Amino acid sequence: MPRLRRPVLGEGPLKRLNNALHELHGRAHHLSLGRIAKEIKNEKSNRHQISDETVRRAFSNPQIPPQENLLMIVDALARNVRGSTADFVEEECVTGSAVSCTRRTPPRKQQR
Repeated sequence: MPRLRRPVLGEGPLKRLNNALHELHGRAHHLSLGRIAKEIKNEKSNRHQISDETVRRAFSNPQIPPQENLLMIVDALARNVRGSTADFVEEECVTGSAVSCTRRTPPRKQQR
């Protein structure tokens, strides 16, 4: 499967956000755009659906995606990272041009 195109971005918070989104996509085994959109559609807590094209734009456009779309995409991807729960990925979107992403490492299972 071809990888999603990355936008050309200068250094800064938008590039870090986009890099984190692509990294999470890789950790979720490069789910297809259709599968991501379907995961969002099937999640009952989401207020609306998004198309494959909307998902593609979140990865490939040089602008910050709408916050609600971004959070639904992150949630769908995080649920597909093997051995994790969605709450280990924490996105904090600050209004305006600043966006910060914080990633926590999931706790390790204790060996017996």
